[in-house]
Amino acid sequence: MSNKFIITILIFLLVVSFASAENDITILNPEHDLTYGPWSDTYVFYPRTESNAHQIMVELDINQETVHHYQIFNNNIPIQYAGGIMGVDANPDDAIFDFPADDTRPATLVGPVTTLNEVKVIAFDEENNVIDEDAVTFYLSINIEDYFEILERQEEGEIGFTIKPEDIAKINIEQEVVDESTLLFDIKKEYTFLTVEDKFTGSEKEHTGIKITITPKTPGVDLTLYNLIPKYIVEHVNELVLEDDFTIVDPDPIMMWQFANVQKPKTLEYHVEKKLKIEEIEEIKAITISENAGEQKAISYFLLPVLLIPIVMFGFIFFSRYQHHHKEEE
Repeated sequence: MSNKFIITILIFLLVVSFASAENDITILNPEHDLTYGPWSDTYVFYPRTESNAHQIMVELDINQETVHHYQIFNNNIPIQYAGGIMGVDANPDDAIFDFPADDTRPATLVGPVTTLNEVKVIAFDEENNVIDEDAVTFYLSINIEDYFEILERQEEGEIGFTIKPEDIAKINIEQEVVDESTLLFDIKKEYTFLTVEDKFTGSEKEHTGIKITITPKTPGVDLTLYNLIPKYIVEHVNELVLEDDFTIVDPDPIMMWQFANVQKPKTLEYHVEKKLKIEEIEEIKAITISENAGEQKAISYFLLPVLLIPIVMFGFIFFSRYQHHHKEEE
């Protein structure tokens, strides 16, 4: 067998493997690992609630030669409404809507908010065999007043917290960096017990509002804020309603916000979708990290000797004059 023939066979197998690796269904939108917020073009006026809300179109790339129909799930819950037909009407056996392969923009996600969302699509052939699937995870940030009407504000106050070594271990940051960064900021944590109405469902709920204010002692530093909530208090990030451009470090949950060149106090607010106890609020930790911490320390180390020079000279001159004046009196 010639080398030329072997190379031809290998090229053929390579081409076949690439062809077979082509996806039958791919999610184009929403985008994976993206946070959609009030700054996004998905956040527009929604007549039903008379306020702004996310309206995120699901867009797909589908191989219509192989896919006969597909199903969509959001956070493991099937999307059951499309084209004016409920899933239970279209497919009463399992109440899951079967979308035809030529429907590449099947649904718009709008309604009660969850912070973390996983959209999954499953493609089937004509014999109803699963042939492919795809999934993306994305996050939603909102203006809380757009989704919830505050009916009553109850107890509110300010409450402290203590950072422990096990808290620092969760964010994988060295203790020295945390200690140096802490010197650059003042942190205030406030809480409010609220009764709210969900504008989408009309149901009343008890919320705990958390407000964290970070004030830079030295304006112009960069800031990364980690917010830790023990799992026994909040099991998953989807029990929270978040504002601003956050990052989920761990859905159990640890959140992160980043700000560059902080010149004035930053305020972050979110809701826990239940009423917490005071001792539980105490366990919510805010840890500030700054890349400027080492720089600030180096500057202080440099300035301290410089500042000490005039102090020492002033003391020497004052002591010398005092001695001279004391001798004249004698």
